[in-house]
Amino acid sequence: MGNEHVCPFCSALFPNKYTLVAHIHVHIDDKDKPFTCDICSRSFNKNYELVRHKRIHTRVKSYTCAFCKKSFMQAFELARHCRIHSNIKPFKCNFCSKSFIQKSSLVVHIRTHTNEKPHTCIICNKSFIQKSHLVKHTRTHVNEKALTCNICNLQFNNNHDLSLHIQSHVNIKTFPCQYCRKLFTEKFALAVHTRIHTHEKPYTCSFCSNSFAKKSTLRIHVRTHTHEKPFKCDLCNKSFTQQTSLKIHKRTHTKEKPFTCNVCNKCFTQKSTLQVHERTHTNEKTIHVSLLQ
Repeated sequence: MGNEHVCPFCSALFPNKYTLVAHIHVHIDDKDKPFTCDICSRSFNKNYELVRHKRIHTRVKSYTCAFCKKSFMQAFELARHCRIHSNIKPFKCNFCSKSFIQKSSLVVHIRTHTNEKPHTCIICNKSFIQKSHLVKHTRTHVNEKALTCNICNLQFNNNHDLSLHIQSHVNIKTFPCQYCRKLFTEKFALAVHTRIHTHEKPYTCSFCSNSFAKKSTLRIHVRTHTHEKPFKCDLCNKSFTQQTSLKIHKRTHTKEKPFTCNVCNKCFTQKSTLQVHERTHTNEKTIHVSLLQ
């Protein structure tokens, strides 16, 4: 068990003596409480408190959101979730007056003002504002010992991704579309593609009843209702609903222009902007030809 600390009453394990002592009070204070949990022996004054506590063991989610039907074990969890739909943001930043739905989001945001970085990489000691940023960073170290493609030396975190990649070299496409004969390496990719022909849209938005062929497209659409913008620019903190939008936005900082006009070599940040530009050359040629006729 290493350095874990064991509760003498219920054998629960704790990482340090402080959390163990705090837990033991639960047993000491429970002596005169008549309602006892038959799973962990914790006691309560009221029966409804015991019922609520047991949901931790049974994972019963009795509180359901009226907007999106997502369920929760505790009433306060549902109340917190409902703020997404009502757009209530009770937690306000004292530095810039920006508001947040959850207190935890405010805590993370305040670090952008205080420059506090509590999450530190144990490998290189680099620090981060959010735990998710640390997790993403840690993968850069994991990749040092990643699975390597023996054809092009590209590295991957798991066997599944490596196997898919290897198929791109050997061009194994065993699943043909019955409508257009296009080939796919995986059956699920064929199923998603087939919906283009059948117009099947199995994923329906619970807010506005719009339907979509892909679950990922529905997920992006729902954010237009919830105003969720999970993709944040680490250079200016601007947020976006889609990762592709963030990628395009970052080019305003990096000045990257990957799309080049093959007529005049002018460069653009977006493919759509390039396409609009290319029409100016097409129109020039059309006008020139009409004048010669």
